[in-house]
Amino acid sequence: MELEYFGAQDPADLSEEQLEQSYEALYQNIGHWVKQSKCITRVPCRSEFSDDEDCEVQHDF
Repeated sequence: MELEYFGAQDPADLSEEQLEQSYEALYQNIGHWVKQSKCITRVPCRSEFSDDEDCEVQHDF
């Protein structure tokens, strides 16, 4: 089975711009779900994420 990513045959063929757009969309999606989880659970959490940070879960209870 052949996979296509942005019309490329191999993910390594993606341009830097396509990778940046993909990561930007991913982080926007993550941000959306973080906001949703805050509203649903009322658990405070950071609203911004970075791919170069380690994530730690902190409990305030």
